[in-house]
Formats: sequence, structure tokens, C-alpha cells
Amino acid sequence: MKSGNDRFVSPTKPLRDASPAGGLGASKGEPTSLAAVVAYAVPVTSPPLRARLLQLLMMPIGPLAMTVLAGGTFARYAEFARRLPIPISAEDAARVTSGQVAEIARYLEQADPSMLEQVVVTLSHDPTAMAALGTSFAAIAVRIASARLSRGTKTVPGVVVGSTA
Repeated sequence: MKSGNDRFVSPTKPLRDASPAGGLGASKGEPTSLAAVVAYAVPVTSPPLRARLLQLLMMPIGPLAMTVLAGGTFARYAEFARRLPIPISAEDAARVTSGQVAEIARYLEQADPSMLEQVVVTLSHDPTAMAALGTSFAAIAVRIASARLSRGTKTVPGVVVGSTA
């Protein structure tokens, strides 16, 4: 099943041109929400990293939400809801669209925004992802990471941040 916003994001487009979550400002290129940043960033990463990022995004989501979000795309993972790790393969992750990520990100923006921050911090530790996403995203990632450090926010237990293996 597909959600209504199934367009793919190209890693060659500037951050300001993509708006899968409807939250990136067209005039200044500045994100208006962390959900928009995550919706842009996750689909342009390599499938193995995307699988890890989707695991992070789906971790706080319950089985009912997994069944209904993104047109039911993630319903097959409902039995693993709130357990680590959710077994998302690189192949499954490669099929996820920016629209589907945007739906999860918008949900988490209200339910558990710290997980969106965790995704951005994880991305900031991957040099290949940072190169693909560009300087706009890098600046956002550094701001979020700095804010987390100043608040003393810890990473999610059991989740390896920045691993590319």
C-alpha cells in the first residue's frame, strides 16, 4: 500500500527544493520543522543506513500506529512494536518513500520529538550521508546535536549512533 505522497527525493536536489513533509520553506531554504528535515534526509541515505534510521523512527510507535501510518506500509512490523531492534532489512528500507517517512516524522513530531533529533544526530555521524545531504543539512544537524548536548540529552539505550556497519 502506498501513501498519498510517494515521490522520491533526489540527493542531488538542494534541501530547500524538497518538501515531502510540506515543512521546508521555499523562500529561505530553512526548515520549518524537524519532521521536514527528517523526511528529506532519510530517503536519500544508503539502504543500510536508512534501515537503521527507520528502526529509530519506528521504535516508539505502537502497533496500531504502525498499521495505519503511511497507508499501512509498516503494518508487517506491528508485532515488533516497541522492541529493539525492529527487523527492517536494507531491501525493505530501499522501497520506503519520502512521503512514508514524512508521515512517520509528523506523527513523531507530536508523539516523541526526541526520536527525530536522534535520527538527525545519527545522520550527522555518517560522513557519506552528510556529503549527500549537503551543508544546509549539516548546519541543522550541528545545531540539533549542540542543543542535545547542552540539555544533557542522552542517546537511545541499545542504539548505536553513527555506526555504518
